[in-house]
Formats: sequence, C-alpha cells, structure tokens
Amino acid sequence: MIKIFGLILMCLYLSGCTLDDPINLAHEGAKAGYLDLTDYQFAENGILKLNGEWELYWKHFVDARDFADRRVVEGQYVQVPQNWEEYQINNKPLSLYGYATYRLRVKVPDVDQVYGLRLHRIFTSYKLWIDGELYTTIGEISTTEEKAKAKAKLMPMSVFFKAQQPEVELILQVSNHHYYQGGIVDGIEMGTQDQIVKLSHKRWVFDLLLAGIILGIGIYHMILYFVVRKEASPFWFGMICLTVFIQLIFEGQMIFSFTFSSMSLQMEETLQTIEHFIIIPSLLRMMYFLFNKKMSLIIVKLVDTISIVAVIALVLLPFGYLYPIWTVYSFVILFVLVYIFIFIIKSMLRKEENAILAFAGYTIFASTGIYDLLISLKVFSPPFLMPFGLQIFIFCQCLIIARKYSRAFKKVQLLSENLNRSNQHLKKAYAEVDQQVQERTEELRNAKGKIEKMNQQLLQDKILLEKQVNIDGLTGLYNKSFAQNKLMDEINQSVKNNRPLAVCMLDLDLFKQVNDTFGHLVGDDVLKGVSRIMMECIRETDMAARYGGEEFVIVMPNTDVNEGYQLMEKIRKTVEKLDWDITGLKVTISGGVVQYVINHEQDILQQADCLLYKAKNRGRNRVER
Repeated sequence: MIKIFGLILMCLYLSGCTLDDPINLAHEGAKAGYLDLTDYQFAENGILKLNGEWELYWKHFVDARDFADRRVVEGQYVQVPQNWEEYQINNKPLSLYGYATYRLRVKVPDVDQVYGLRLHRIFTSYKLWIDGELYTTIGEISTTEEKAKAKAKLMPMSVFFKAQQPEVELILQVSNHHYYQGGIVDGIEMGTQDQIVKLSHKRWVFDLLLAGIILGIGIYHMILYFVVRKEASPFWFGMICLTVFIQLIFEGQMIFSFTFSSMSLQMEETLQTIEHFIIIPSLLRMMYFLFNKKMSLIIVKLVDTISIVAVIALVLLPFGYLYPIWTVYSFVILFVLVYIFIFIIKSMLRKEENAILAFAGYTIFASTGIYDLLISLKVFSPPFLMPFGLQIFIFCQCLIIARKYSRAFKKVQLLSENLNRSNQHLKKAYAEVDQQVQERTEELRNAKGKIEKMNQQLLQDKILLEKQVNIDGLTGLYNKSFAQNKLMDEINQSVKNNRPLAVCMLDLDLFKQVNDTFGHLVGDDVLKGVSRIMMECIRETDMAARYGGEEFVIVMPNTDVNEGYQLMEKIRKTVEKLDWDITGLKVTISGGVVQYVINHEQDILQQADCLLYKAKNRGRNRVER
C-alpha cells in the first residue's frame, strides 16, 4: 500500500506542476481605471493579470473617439474579473443580460516593445480596441438579444500590439443576452509577445497531451472489454475516459471551439452539459460492476433515468433552460458522489479487494468535482481542479483494473503450467498410440487413393453425362430442356428481386435452302458458326441455347428490352457480314426480343416467337421488339 500511495502522491505532484504558469499574482492591480507598470520588469517578474479597478459604462458602447471628444456618460469603477450580477449601480445589482464598455489605461515600461494579451472566456461576445484600433472580435456585440444570440462565441484569444506611447488605452465592448455569466469573468493576462506565445503554447500542449493520454486509456479499456467480455467495468471506465476527453477539449484552451469554429455557442454549451449527464451514470455503473454488483441496482437505474430525462429536456427546451436544468442535476451529482463515497467506506470496512485504492482515487476526484460544482454554482471562484482530480482517479482505476487482470493472468499462467505437466504425461501415451495410428493411417491412405481414383472417374462420368443431358451435341450450346428450366429460374429471380429480364428467339433465314443447295454438312457448319458468334457476343450472365433445328433462344437477366435489342442487333450484323468461304452462301438471321411482364397472358417464349415470325413476314434479316 505504501507503494500505491507513493505513486498517487507522485501523480499529484506532476498534476500540480501543470498549474505552475509564470503568472505574477503579487502585483497590486489597477486603481481607478489606471495601471502603472513603469517600474515593472516583465522579463524578471513574468506575466501579470490586469486585475483591479476598471472603468465600466453600463448599457453603452463607447469607443476611443468618444473618450477623446468627451462624449461619454458617467461611468463607475468596478473590480475585474467579476460577474455582472456582482456589480451595483445606485445600490442596485446589475442584470446578467445587457451590454457594457470596459476601459483601462496602462502605462507600459518600454515604448516600442511588442506586448501580448491573453483573453480567456469573456461572456459572451466582445470587441477589443487598443489605442483606438480594433484588434479582435469574438461573436457579435449587440444591444438586442436576437442578433447577439446567434453570433455568441467563447474561446481564448491572444492579441499582440506594439506600444507607440507610454500610455496604452484598452477598451473592451462586451454584450451578453442569454448566458448565465456576463462580462470579464477570467482575468486578462499581459506580458511580452514571447511570454504570451510560450504560455499559450504550453497550455495547448498540456491540454492536447492530457486529452490524448486519457483518450488512449479510454480506447484501450474499450478494446479490453470487447476482447475479453468477462466484466463490464472496463467498458464503463472507458466511457468515463472518453467523456473526460470530450470535457478537456471543451475546457481549458477550448480545442473544440477552435476546431469547429462555425458551431454556435448554444450547441457547444449543450454538448458540454450533456457530457456531464453521461459521466455520472457511467461512474455509478463502473463502481457497480467493479464491486461485483453489490451496489443498489435501483439507484443505478434511477440515476440512468434521471440523466436520460435531463438530456431530453436539454435538447427539447430552449437554451435559457440550460442553467436551471444543470442546477437541478447538480443535486443528483452530489447525491451520486456521496453515495459512492459511503459505499467505498463500507467496502473498506469489509476489507474488500481494491477498496483502499478506490477510496484514495475517488476521494481526490470527488473533492475536486464538488469544488468545481460549487464554482459553477458561483460559490467559489476558479481555477477548476476537476481535470487534475480526474487524472488521479483515472490513474487509480487503471491500477485496479490492471491488478485484477494481472491476477487473472497469473491464474491463467498457473493453469497453463499444470496443463503443460499434464501434457508431458499425455505425450508418452500419445507416442504409443501414434505408432498404432500411423500403421492404420498407412492402410487408410492406400484405401483413400483407390477411393480418389474412383471419385475422379465418377466425376468425369458425371460431367460427360451432364453434357449429354444439357448440351447440344452439334453446336455446343445448351439444349431446349435446360433452356426451359433456366428460363423459369430467371423469371423467379426477376420477380423476387424486381429486376428486368429479356428473352430473344432467333432463327436462320431460309435455312432449308442452305441444306438443299450446299448440303447438310455445310448446314451443320452454318449452325456451328452462328452458335460461335452468339457465344462471342453475349455476356457471361447470359445463356444461349439451341431450341430446335435452326432456332435458338437467348436469356438475358437484368436486361430490359432495349438493351436486349441492341445485343441481338450486334449478333445479326455479325452473322450478316460473316464470310463463309463458299460461293453463293449468304446467311442471315431474324429474331424477336421481349421483356418479361408479370401476369402476361402469353408465355414469354410465345411472345418472342410471335415477334420472330413478325420479323420473317417483314422481310427477314431483322430483329423485332
């Protein structure tokens, strides 16, 4: 146990190191809208936050020209950072919804130095002016709700400017018409350009590294579950990791907002809130399976139901209901955290396996989670600590699951060793049996050779018989009986799959004259030649058969009447142009092409035959459709 707690303390130390940004919090801050940094050395003292008293002009958008021309209403000094509802004008608290202008004059230590500002979440749209020049715009500021609501956006932003004179004027125009926080809630950081760039890069790298690690852990445990499928705790632990990964890309440097910059703030906040509605039931179910289903299944299902209802309500109700839904669900979160905490303590008292390790990780996670929850309920102020608590919790759960699978692996190893010893004994017995088997195998091999020869002879006889039954001996095409059976099968497939079927019937024109004039041997050669042309022209899926005498049938699956007609025309023209090397011998064909129609009064072959005779009557050497 000492080793385990040592690992936890090391993880806590590493997590704490990530918070050690070079931010100087000892500076006194602005007074009456003015911050004197004449004696401040950024290289030695580091980045500072522009906290303190800023000028605030409520319900007014004021720019540098208004201040220069003294066309401004009377403002007041307010503490930054703070939420709008914490300010008062004439002893009356401000509303969360509205618009205002912030102003701060900063006396910089070095003119011509390039400085940088790091702006975090400013709710919910703003414009930043420096010495009368517009430097950045996030969302779209507005005096009315409708226009601002569609353009609201949150994301950290770095701004760099070169001081042209000792005193720099910062003007920030902000509007918020629907979010539950308003104004400058996070302090604005100032430093040199290099300092701000390094700070921004460090935070981006840390967020990406942490998110990547947690994503990898989540995918690994998901794969572990789907491979082993013995218990469900790795699945729900993987679900927690994937949900935390989503939370990390929404929080911090807001990687999601930069990646999907066109997505609205409402959609981002909805997705981020739904993520909390997933992680709580996933956490409860993971604990349920981790401790062998000793938790109350009723509570597990109740939390599942409440979470599903909360997600549905969040999706269906207007965006203004997000914060009330989240506030109500916060009590569910508190209940679940307390319930799991009590259950783990009872498990420790029962001296159950992994209870102490689960208690250590969960205590840190629950403490940071409750702290962040109170921040969201405006009881405490940032920074948020839950991501670091989650690191410890995930680390402990990895240890628990790894220990469980390690012990299972050791049991498998022990069983494997026992099996190996048993195999040694069996090998001796197998060696004796093997000699007998080899002798019998040799006898069977000889018998098998004889049987294979008989099978080959039977196969050859079968192929020869099938040819005699299905193949026309003269042309090599299928015969009439095979063609009829094949046609019925294709008709059934055509009806079943709702696909077209074309059938063509061909006949050699004046074939009797060929036999009478040139002899039956030449007539046989003509039948063979025409059959060969048909086989060269048709597709692999088509079937050609000699239907009788000089009459042929071609079945064309998945083909309509027009495609069939084009194929038959190709055959007709090829036959017509063929040189038979016999003086006076000229061969042509006539045909009829039809497409199968369900419940037609005539059989499809009868239809094709009718079109064939129509072609004969219209002068032969043609195809009718």
